[in-house]
Amino acid sequence: MNCGIGERGVAMSVVARRKLSRIHGAVSKGAQAYEQIKQAILHAQFRPGEVLSIRTLAASFGISTMPVREAVTRLITEKALELLPNRGLRVPNLSDEEARDVLRARFVLEGLAVELAAARITSAEIAGLEECQRESEAALKRGQTHKGVKASLQFHLMLYRACGSQTLVDLIEALYLRYAPKVYTNMLLLPAGGGARARFVHDHHSVIIAALRRRDKKAARRALEKDMKDTWKFERFETAGLF
Repeated sequence: MNCGIGERGVAMSVVARRKLSRIHGAVSKGAQAYEQIKQAILHAQFRPGEVLSIRTLAASFGISTMPVREAVTRLITEKALELLPNRGLRVPNLSDEEARDVLRARFVLEGLAVELAAARITSAEIAGLEECQRESEAALKRGQTHKGVKASLQFHLMLYRACGSQTLVDLIEALYLRYAPKVYTNMLLLPAGGGARARFVHDHHSVIIAALRRRDKKAARRALEKDMKDTWKFERFETAGLF
């Protein structure tokens, strides 16, 4: 099982490092471009404030600019990208106030999602969470911080998708899209050393999984809230005044 999950801007070599794939197949090119760019943002593959180019993205996909324009227009509407005056694109760099606003909404919605998930999650879904946890810990122990954090993000998104409410999942993913670029700069704020980072993930995610196995929705929510608060402390947010 796998856990996974304007015309001026960045150079082609930079976009290529994002592992964007050539687009083909029956699904519309705009939909495929949207999903690939969304996943790149969601997993913090772009830096906050990074400028992107429609033309360069289109070249990396091997398609015309029209489907890419369609995709980025949707992402701009979702506040995952910003349109610059020169018609270029920029990855948002949230202010502290904007970030706190997103985190406050996430805290409420994700808490509800984990309570709903506790009542209906399957053994296969729990196995998927455990696989994400193992991948995250293994990557962090090897010093692969970005890969470890990506697997940890996938753990959370997989957990929320088990809640049975597509509306709730859509809202949470929209908030993740807005906040994800900050993860790029926050990754190094985790406890120093690969072993300490892996233990941080293990200590928090294991408690969530144990509560889910017992179908204890209150314990699952408390464990998730502790995970979120402890993570945000590394991001220098004072959680006592956040909620």
